[in-house]
Amino acid sequence: MTWMMTFCLALMSLTMQASAAEPIHITAEHMRMNTLQQHATFSGGVHVTRGDFQLWSDKLVVFYQKQHIQKAIADGRVRITQNNKRGASNHAVFQNKQNMLTLTGQASVENEQGVIRGETIEYHIDTQETIVSQGAHQPVRLHIEDEGSTQP
Repeated sequence: MTWMMTFCLALMSLTMQASAAEPIHITAEHMRMNTLQQHATFSGGVHVTRGDFQLWSDKLVVFYQKQHIQKAIADGRVRITQNNKRGASNHAVFQNKQNMLTLTGQASVENEQGVIRGETIEYHIDTQETIVSQGAHQPVRLHIEDEGSTQP
């Protein structure tokens, strides 16, 4: 069970580790950059690509320092894909220094082997620790497809 969550969530690291040499492309209807505060806000049909990684959202705020991303915050209909792996939530935060990705608000991560759902999915990339939580006494949900099983 843990390996599936780790495998699934590894994609959600915004591929900063694996694709560090690849350029990041961001398209959106609007962009506002504040060089003094070192952040850029993209809004309206945001689409981010880096290698085989893609992210879509309504809004993306990127905080940078010396042309290095420190933190990225995606809001509104967040969808993430990489190869055959997919994730979705209402909100996502990647923190580069902590090497951590947090999906919140109807968060889910899935691949061909299964799906995990919760209000919050927090993935610590360095330690490969995944914390899934659900509010208001609701259960966390994990569905695993058994390779040998047959569905009617």
